[in-house]
Amino acid sequence: MESKEELFRAIYMQNLPVVRIIAKRFQIPSDQIDDVSQNVFMAFYKTYGVDRPVEESRRLLARITRNCCLDYKRQQNVRLEFSCDPFIIEEELFGDSFYADDNLSILLRKQKYENVAEALSSLKAESEAIIRLYVIEGRPMAEVAKILGIGEDTFRTRLHRARKELKKEFHKQSTLGDPSKKRTFPEGMNLREA
Repeated sequence: MESKEELFRAIYMQNLPVVRIIAKRFQIPSDQIDDVSQNVFMAFYKTYGVDRPVEESRRLLARITRNCCLDYKRQQNVRLEFSCDPFIIEEELFGDSFYADDNLSILLRKQKYENVAEALSSLKAESEAIIRLYVIEGRPMAEVAKILGIGEDTFRTRLHRARKELKKEFHKQSTLGDPSKKRTFPEGMNLREA
C-alpha cells in the first residue's frame, strides 16, 4: 500500500509536463511557470487529496491550472481575452463529446465559440467578468463574489442580469444583417445556475 506522499509524488511526476504546457499556452513567463505549477499541485492536494481516479485527477489539474494561470494574469493586470480554442473550453460549455467529432462538427463548434466570444466582448465589463469567472472558468460562487468584491446575494442578482444580457446580445446578433445567418445561443451551453 502506497503512502499519500508516494501517491502525490506519482500524480506530480505524471502530470507536471501537462501543467507546464497549459501554463505555457497561457503565456506565463518561463521564470514563473514553476511557481504556477507548484500552486496548482498545492491547490489540488489541499482540495482533492490523492485518492481520485487518474482521469479525474488530470481533468481537475487542467481546470486548476487554467484558473491559476488566469489568477496570475489578473495579478499582473493583463486584460484577459476570451479563448475560442475548442480544446480549452469544450468541456466547460458543451460536454466531452468534442474529441470524437469529424472536421465539419469541429468547424461548426468553433463558429459557436466565436459567436460566444463576440457576444461576451459586447457585454458590460462586470457582466463579462461574471460570465467568464463563474460560467466559463467554473469557479465557485463564493470565490467569484470575493474576486469582484461583492456579497453572494449581490452576485446572484448580477449573475441573473449577466445571463439576460448575454441572451439579449445573442438575440440582437440574430436580427442583424442576413436572416439566413441567424446566430442562436449554442445548444447545450451550460450557464450554471447559482
